[in-house]
Amino acid sequence: MDQKSIRVGTVGFPVSKKYLFSCADVIELQDSFNNPPKSQSGKKLRSETPANVSFSVQLPKHLFLQPASNAKLVGEISNYGEFQNTEENRQLFNKAIKYADSVNADTLVLITPSSFTPAKP
Repeated sequence: MDQKSIRVGTVGFPVSKKYLFSCADVIELQDSFNNPPKSQSGKKLRSETPANVSFSVQLPKHLFLQPASNAKLVGEISNYGEFQNTEENRQLFNKAIKYADSVNADTLVLITPSSFTPAKP
């Protein structure tokens, strides 16, 4: 079955949740872009959301961007960003996945700088 579908959505909540839930069927959650919220926040949001509305979740920017030296992150700041295979990046990614699971997201969004290009491993 080859069907095209158009989904109407938004990034975040630019209007009231009640109104947005009446006219959108997908919402991209951007609160996870800086530091993912706790799973409990996601579960609460999911419980308030009609079943026909789905979520996508932005992955944290500190997976690929070096944070400022005063960023409130766990561990060594230099171990974040650049898609480094570090404990800090893995923990941040896992926190984002837990949040995405808590809202039952069906899409993860990775926003990268324009300088991000394919490279050979």
